[in-house]
This record gives sequence, structure tokens and C-alpha cells, in this order.
Amino acid sequence: MNRILTGLGPAATFLVFFAAIHSSDAIGQQTAATRLAGTWSLVSWYNVSDDGKAMPQPVDGTDPRGILVFDGHGHFSLVIATDRPKWKYGAYSVNDNDRTFTLNVEGSLHPNLNGTTQRRSFTLIGDELKYSTPPFRYPKGTFTGYFVWKRVP
Repeated sequence: MNRILTGLGPAATFLVFFAAIHSSDAIGQQTAATRLAGTWSLVSWYNVSDDGKAMPQPVDGTDPRGILVFDGHGHFSLVIATDRPKWKYGAYSVNDNDRTFTLNVEGSLHPNLNGTTQRRSFTLIGDELKYSTPPFRYPKGTFTGYFVWKRVP
């Protein structure tokens, strides 16, 4: 290896070492999109009003259960089984800088969601994903939705 590097000259030697150092850094670091990919099971879902009060349950039924899947190619599917089931699918993207993901809804049980773009702020620590919705109007006030998911092994 030494003979090869000596024959390349100082500039080429620097480029080889620079590439080696940065490629090993990239291997050790994963983007949020890479870590987000997988299957997630709903742990909890709750809504909090602007004044900090929780919205009385059940909003959409008792004992909600859900599965959220982000594949590694930019597609998602979300199913929440409640008295008022929710299902949507489409494409997603992740912004590492501001810790958000955006869902581009292609299809849904609720036709008014078709073609919408939904941005969510999130945290991802270990096997726990938490995200929130932007504030939304409801007859009893303005609320923010909070979702907690656990990665399915």
C-alpha cells in the first residue's frame, strides 16, 4: 500500500485518505430516513388543546391499534383500527435538518385526505418514534395530536 501511495503523489494520497475517512464516517452514521424505515406499532395517541388540556377520550373510539410502515424506497402505509378507522398510503420524505417527515397521501379511507401533504415533527430514539401533528380545529377547540410508536422487531 505504501508503494502505491508514494507513486500517486501528495494530492492523490490526500484524496485516498480523505475518501477513506469520510466513507467510514458515513457507515457509522445513518440518516433519519434510514432509521425511520421499518414497521411500527401504535403505543398511544392523544390530543392536547392549546391551553394544555387533553381532549377527552375516546376521540375516534376506544383502544386504538395501528401499524405504520415506512419502506426504504419512500413509500408509507398507515392503518389505525378504531371505531372510525383510518388508512392512508403514499410517498414520504424526511428532512434531517428540521426533524420532520412529510406524507404525500395518494389514497385514504377519507377522500378529503387524498392528494394532501402532511408534515410531522418527530423524534426517534432507539425503537421509539414520536411525532406530532400541526394544530387542528375541532368543535371543542384547537388541538395538537401526539402519536407514540414502537418498532416491530
